[in-house]
Amino acid sequence: MFKFRISKAVSNIILIILAFMSGGCQFEGGFSLHMEEAISLYEDRRHVYSEESQGLSDELFKRLLAYQRMLLPIARYVDWRAKRFNMKGVGIVRDDFVPMSGAGDIYDSIVPAQPWRAEAEEFAKSIFLALRGYHPSEFDAISDAAYVALHDISVFEQETQIYLPMLKHVLESLGLAALHAGEYSELTNGDTDKLAKDFLALQMRALSSQLITMDQLANGLHQLGIGVLINDLPPIPFENEYDQKAN
Repeated sequence: MFKFRISKAVSNIILIILAFMSGGCQFEGGFSLHMEEAISLYEDRRHVYSEESQGLSDELFKRLLAYQRMLLPIARYVDWRAKRFNMKGVGIVRDDFVPMSGAGDIYDSIVPAQPWRAEAEEFAKSIFLALRGYHPSEFDAISDAAYVALHDISVFEQETQIYLPMLKHVLESLGLAALHAGEYSELTNGDTDKLAKDFLALQMRALSSQLITMDQLANGLHQLGIGVLINDLPPIPFENEYDQKAN
């Protein structure tokens, strides 16, 4: 009778993954802390938005929270990989995130948006394609492309009055990580490059139709002047740091 055997190495990997998924292995890192803070914040705010929008926000927060909970074990694993560098004073991953305490007030007013159009989806997809054309090892090129894309989004939002907060947030995060990756590489003579490439690849995969769906769902509330996502995502200083580095 055939017996399926699992090698000790494979079984150890499985145990590590299960530990991360269960929360048994936790590290003080920027990625997992950011996810945990975001989940806590959105759990609190979802009820306020639901009442204010008469349930219109429910589907958005259902998707948003499910997405973040899915990422949490991955975030713990990435933080675990970064820990040995963090302990030596190199802030890879840890310093690539900002605290959720920087999010705006839920009642901050916004200029009501215009209705969602197919043009917005086509524009977002063009951003995805442009960024996906780079290899995760191209740190400078990715940060340059993210900077240009964010400028294009600002112009698009001004011209159409359609907001794309989730797309902007992921691009800012990607751009900041890419900008820092080169600095970490210089500090460690390239030792951080593998982790940096994997981290950037993960963020580049986040540029997907999932973001478009969230921004489209948020648009219904934006039309009512409710700043969902716009007021709930902390500002990321990527463009400021990029400008400082360029000057």
